[in-house]
Amino acid sequence: MMNKGMNKRAEKPGPGRRAGQPETRQAILDAARARFTAEGFTATTVRAIATDAGVDAAMINYFFGSKQKLFEEALALRANPMTLIPPQLKGSVEGLPRRILTTLLETWDNPEFRSPLLALVSNLSDDPTENALIRSFLEDSIAGPIATRLTEAGLGADMAAARAGMMASQLVGVVIARYVVVARPFADLQRQVIIDTMAPALEMILLGGTHTR
Repeated sequence: MMNKGMNKRAEKPGPGRRAGQPETRQAILDAARARFTAEGFTATTVRAIATDAGVDAAMINYFFGSKQKLFEEALALRANPMTLIPPQLKGSVEGLPRRILTTLLETWDNPEFRSPLLALVSNLSDDPTENALIRSFLEDSIAGPIATRLTEAGLGADMAAARAGMMASQLVGVVIARYVVVARPFADLQRQVIIDTMAPALEMILLGGTHTR
């Protein structure tokens, strides 16, 4: 028969683990949110998040499957630019603005995706933490990959970063005007009308006066 001391030892969680799965999962989410806000997706490591949360790094894979999935859940996003943008980068650079704008509008026009995205951006002016997280999100997930693609196409790194940033700012403006403040008549326009009208302007911002491949 086991004594009480042995029972207590058997119930004690091992090193790097917390008792209670809901508490452990939430601790990881809180730590991830803080890290992603301060350092961005690329610079944040799974090990650093685990250390901050007081858990073994394997627990992150156990609960979330990957760093990317953890990032998505930390931001409560079902539609994440990290999964939406890369496929658009594979085609020609000339068609890139149209492809990205189309993907953006299709995603936001879908109520299933729009609700969590809207919740994320609706408090931009109220919460500095949210602002920092979204800024990091834009830099790592949208502007960064676009700039990399432009560099691969032959544009200088500084110019690529500047043009990608300008295009990303225009895309943010589309989201704010159409979905957050619902500015009319823009918010009421058919999606294809917006794409056909704005894609050439975005292409000029991204590629105007440059020669890419």
